[in-house]
Amino acid sequence: RYNLFLYGKPGTGKTHLAIALGIEACKRFKKVAFYRLPDLIQRLRNISNDAKLRKRLARLDLIIIDEFGYPPRDPDTIQLFFDFITDYCYEKKSLILTSNRTIKEWLSDFTDPRDEKMAHAAIDRLAQDTLLFTFLGESHRVLQSKMTVV
Repeated sequence: RYNLFLYGKPGTGKTHLAIALGIEACKRFKKVAFYRLPDLIQRLRNISNDAKLRKRLARLDLIIIDEFGYPPRDPDTIQLFFDFITDYCYEKKSLILTSNRTIKEWLSDFTDPRDEKMAHAAIDRLAQDTLLFTFLGESHRVLQSKMTVV
């Protein structure tokens, strides 16, 4: 029930490592799901009418959330994310979050003070048992590209 926050520039291997850890968890018979944050939020919008999704989320051992730093701009986003963390994750399962934005940058997206407070509360729950891994260096995609970066 520990979490990982994989932070770094684009192309440095965060998603690659998150998927590799997810595959390893599957090999150990753990139930794993992978979502991009915008896709997860979209699914959560319908969760009250989707018993299958509620059951699936409850049974998972590990949830990988890719592109964490870019939440959708809809007004209900932070409420959905907070409820997701509280109802399905906090002290119940492990999360792996990938982002090329810091938590501080992510929190700055919320202009409504109520949303900002709720975002802080969600992060507070995540931070309790989370290890931070920082990915340094240049993008592997750029380094392997035949294009010249100017």
